[in-house]
Formats: sequence, structure tokens, C-alpha cells
Amino acid sequence: MYRREVSTKPSGRQDSLCRLLISWQTSEHGYNRVMNTPLPIRFASFLAPNMWPVYEYVVAEIGRWLNHPTELVVGSSFAQFAAGEVDAGFL
Repeated sequence: MYRREVSTKPSGRQDSLCRLLISWQTSEHGYNRVMNTPLPIRFASFLAPNMWPVYEYVVAEIGRWLNHPTELVVGSSFAQFAAGEVDAGFL
């Protein structure tokens, strides 16, 4: 009788989110520095403002999947990435 193996590995989407969470937890400005007050993952938008609801939805879903606070801000300069003011962006 043929028996199909059931994978316990996460799907591609879940795997990507798990890797994002692990990299965030181990980064120097990740929430592990101060566990009582987790810093949100900050996303910046450098794109059309008429798509803001879409960006808000994506950021909220990432936060829900990671079970971690997120926030969306309007990006003003790519230097915000180097300064640690934002963690990810819509470019």
C-alpha cells in the first residue's frame, strides 16, 4: 500500500514569514532588546498615496502572521533605512 508522507515543514509563505521573524528577533533593533515593550516593525511607503489602504492591509497582515506590532509611515528618504528609522518599505 502506498503511503504519502505528510510534511511538517511550513508552506513557502509561512517559511518566509518565519525567516522574517527570526531575522527581526536577532537584529540589533529587534524586540528582544526590551521584551516588556516590543518595538514595532516599521514599514515606510515611498509610493502613490492612493494605494495607502493596500499598504496598510499588507503591514497589518504581516503583523498578524508574526504576532508582532507593525506600523506604516510615509517615507521621506532612503537614508531612513540606514539610520534604523524604518525596517522595510514599499519602493
